[in-house]
Amino acid sequence: MSDEFFEYREVMAEFYHKTAGLIQDRPEFIRGLEKAESYFQFFQMDETEKQKIVFDWFVFDPKSKFKNKRILDYVLDEEALSFNPNLTILQGFRENVFSIFEIKAIRTGKELLIYDLVHDKEYQVRDEQASRNLVKNECS
Repeated sequence: MSDEFFEYREVMAEFYHKTAGLIQDRPEFIRGLEKAESYFQFFQMDETEKQKIVFDWFVFDPKSKFKNKRILDYVLDEEALSFNPNLTILQGFRENVFSIFEIKAIRTGKELLIYDLVHDKEYQVRDEQASRNLVKNECS
């Protein structure tokens, strides 16, 4: 395992730890997380995996009623100095699309056509590994 990959895992562990701390101290965030859980209630999957997906979706995608921003943006704005020097890695998340996707088409070894179930948009994704591992009509 390369040092870069290990550093990334450490950065993400720190991000999730700080984010969980901010969420648990704010009742309005807890209510939002509980609402997010309701969207996933009918997914047939392992509960631990479902909780991870719910938490990721809650942090990265929807806007909170608290200060009208995503939890991701709130955490990065409030904790920016404590993330230094890894802020650049985390700032990249602001531009990513985080949602629930259905796999519409696959060109194995090349790309995927995915449909964003929340925002009603399609994306073409070039990802060789994902195109080998995902299945058409699967949600991710």
